[in-house]
Amino acid sequence: MNNSLFIMSIKDADKVCEDCGVLKSHIKPSSFTPVKPDINNFSDYKAYVNELLIRGEYDILLSDDSLFQFEINLNKSITVDGKKVKYDYYKYTFVQTPERRLGFDEYMEGIDRTSPDYNEELYREMYENDSPLGENYSPFYVRYDVDYKGYLPNSHSYAHLHLGFKEGYRMPVSLILTPKAFVCMILKLVYSTQWEENIVSNSRVKARTYSALKTQCVSEPNKFWTSEEKVDLYIG
Repeated sequence: MNNSLFIMSIKDADKVCEDCGVLKSHIKPSSFTPVKPDINNFSDYKAYVNELLIRGEYDILLSDDSLFQFEINLNKSITVDGKKVKYDYYKYTFVQTPERRLGFDEYMEGIDRTSPDYNEELYREMYENDSPLGENYSPFYVRYDVDYKGYLPNSHSYAHLHLGFKEGYRMPVSLILTPKAFVCMILKLVYSTQWEENIVSNSRVKARTYSALKTQCVSEPNKFWTSEEKVDLYIG
């Protein structure tokens, strides 16, 4: 994947988010702070997301303030046994908001709904106007890395998905994903209702979304995707 295809794929991903009905802000040119988040609890995560939003460190911002980041470096190198090894580096991140909209029943906790003075219609209107938020204690954090640093077959694959902040939680991936492919995967998992209603149920939009979705994801270089890796469980 070259830089032009990378940028075009981010724009395509932005369009998919718009079609899905979850887009808040179009592509924002970003330079990301090269600091690895130190997340030990929910408060740390909430502070981390808040900092990303304040600094505008995202490429795509969703309607619930979840965000996507995309990075590429086609000139990375590392010295191995005295020899310089060049490789392509990619990093895609999905950071889900630590907040969620409360359901109506949660909003109504403490209200006596059996009282003769209770007015369902009034409370429904108040609920819609307030759009009350609660804390999302199980936010979904996913990072896709393509990085030779630390490469070890059957342990630290060249391309892999991180699920959560624990560094050991890696799933091998046999393809170099495009930003659009990564975004589609996340939307299907996290925003399944909107995906089904706005993408799957609309044949025209579905055709546009899936156009070249997988064919643009090229295979890993053979030197990284070896026979050792192929006997493992992986995405691809």
